[in-house]
Amino acid sequence: MFEGVAQELLEKYLGKYVEGIDKKNLSIGIYSGNITAEYLRLKADAFNDLGQYYHLPVRLKGGYIGKLQLKVKWNRIGTEPICITIQDVFLLVGPVSSDYRSNYNVE
Repeated sequence: MFEGVAQELLEKYLGKYVEGIDKKNLSIGIYSGNITAEYLRLKADAFNDLGQYYHLPVRLKGGYIGKLQLKVKWNRIGTEPICITIQDVFLLVGPVSSDYRSNYNVE
C-alpha cells in the first residue's frame, strides 16, 4: 500500500523528467525513512525544453539515473527537509543542430 502512495508522489513530482518509477524498482523502508528508486531513464524532451529556455548549446539524446534516494523523517515531515541523493548519472548529449536552432530561436 505504502509503495503505491510513494510511487504516485514520485510520478507526480518527477514524472515529467524521468520514466521507470514503478513498484518493482522502488525500495521503501517505512521506519528508516529511506525511499530508493534505481535505473530511471531521463526524458530527453523535458530536459531539451529546459535547454531551449536557457539557450544551452547542447541537447540531451538520452540518459539515466542509476540510483535516486530520498531520506524522509516521517515524524518531522513538513518541518524538516527531505534529503535527496542522486548517484550514477549518465547523460548523452550532442550539439544543437542548425535546424533545431532555427525552429526554436536558439542563439
